[in-house]
Parts: sequence; structure tokens; C-alpha cells
Amino acid sequence: MDRSSRLEMLVRVVDQGSLVAAGRSLGLTPSAVSRGLADLERSLGVSLLLRSTRRIQLTEDGAQVYERALDILSRLQELDASVARRTHSVAGTLRVGLPVPIGRHIIWPRLALLLNRYPDLKLDFKPVQDPKAMQSENLDLLLTAGEPPSSRLVAHRLALGRPAVYASPDYVRRFGEPQSPDELVSHRCLVFHGPWMQLPAEQWNFERSGESTSVQVKARVVTPDREGLIVAALAGAGVIRMACFDPSLVQSGRLRRLLPEWECTDGFNVYALHRKSASLAPRIQAFLGFARESFEAFDPEEVTLRRVR
Repeated sequence: MDRSSRLEMLVRVVDQGSLVAAGRSLGLTPSAVSRGLADLERSLGVSLLLRSTRRIQLTEDGAQVYERALDILSRLQELDASVARRTHSVAGTLRVGLPVPIGRHIIWPRLALLLNRYPDLKLDFKPVQDPKAMQSENLDLLLTAGEPPSSRLVAHRLALGRPAVYASPDYVRRFGEPQSPDELVSHRCLVFHGPWMQLPAEQWNFERSGESTSVQVKARVVTPDREGLIVAALAGAGVIRMACFDPSLVQSGRLRRLLPEWECTDGFNVYALHRKSASLAPRIQAFLGFARESFEAFDPEEVTLRRVR
């Protein structure tokens, strides 16, 4: 039994005038209340009640303890009420790992909706996607592309990246358009090499009507900068294999999809990860809902990203 429970017993005994009435209000026997008060007296080293008469009477020390107990219990009630309000409202700071491409194209454009919806929510974004960052960066939630490692994290699948091969119309005019995946070996390929990847992504896999093929392209540029690759491709520097970027670049014709009858087979899932918890914090639930909405609203024609159905 903790000390706050014993203080509650003291207050009930004094306010209700007897051990019996105090026990009844607390759901305890009078003997249990008596033992609790005795424990409180021993822990404080003072006598709290005069027991020589039938009437409950506080000692001088007991009166001081009683007044302080009222204040302590009142503060505890305020704390409980405050926590209850917070646990049922979307408030406080949420630390989110957010890869730059997902943030730039999917989350940031709709962020005003989330902030307007939850005025007491503060967001602390980190430009990371490695699940190890959950601990190293003390994150509450992480958005990441690729299969998460086996861990005690909970994974919510949000979307499926739809990679394809692209080049600018200017590049196609100058260097021609490949008619089969094998012809890519003679083109200037701009290749992504993420910091978590052992090797650059130079093996491009394709499928068409049950037919599969794999091409080892010759990278002219290798970089971990996805946005840089897109800018370079727009400027006619070469061919990229990319997913999950602004679909308007394709729809407007600034980038042309090459080999449209072929599908790239090595797409990737996008997940939201968080730690296991018996009760998920409302701010995490709120951001998960917002992330799902944002992925639903992004790329409705599914040019660079497929929805999870």
C-alpha cells in the first residue's frame, strides 16, 4: 500500500468520523483502515489520532499531516485529470523519422491540414529512415521505404513504390529511346546508391506478360541524392529508375517513361513503424491517420506510387 493511499485513509477517517464509515467509502474493512493508519504513523514517526475516546480526534501532528494530506491528494487529483485529458487528446511533441523524398512529396504539402486539425500537437521531424534510428534518435514514429527488419516494432504498410525508367524528351531526341531493357546498357544511366545499400542499384529487373529479364546497367553517375538524380534527368543528363516522386513531372511530359510495356519488378513497400504499446498514444494514432490520408491523396493515377488496398 503506497503512502498516498494511507493519506487518503486518514482524510476519510477524519471527514467521516469513524473507521467504519471510512472503510465503507474506500471498500475496505475497518481493520484494514486501522492497519493503514498504523503504518502511516510508523512511517512518519508520529501519532496522528487520539484513540482514548470514542470520538475521532487528531493530535497536533495529525492536524498538520491532515492539512498537508488534503493538499497532496488535491494535487494528485489534478495530475490525474491532466493526464487523462492529455491521453484522450492529441497534444504534446511527436518525434517522427521522415525520409526527405516522402516528406517533400507526400507529407509536407498536406502538413497544414494536420496542424490545423490538432493545434496542441508539436512535430519534431528527423530526415532519417533507418529503423535503428527509432532508438538512436528517440523517435515515436518512423516512415521508411523497404522491408523493416525483424524487430519488436509494429509496421503499418502505407503504399507500394512503383519504380519505372524515365528520361527527358531532350535526352530521348539526342540519344534515342530504348526498345528493350537490354538496350539500356548503351545509355547514360544515373544510379541511386543509398547509404544503407552495399552496392549501387545498377541491376534493373523487368517483367512483361510473364517474361522476366535483368539488366546490369553502366552507371555514369552514382549518388545517394534522389532529388539530384531527378533534377539531372529533367535536364537531359541521362536515364533514371525511380519511384515515389512528383507524378506531375511525368503527366506534364517533362519526364518520359521509357519501356512502358515493361514493369520494374523490384518495387518497395512504404511503412510507418512504432514501438509496441498496450495503448497507442493519440498523437501517434493521429499521425498514422494523417499519413494514410496523405498517401491516398498523393498520385491518384498511381504513376509513381501504388496505394495499399
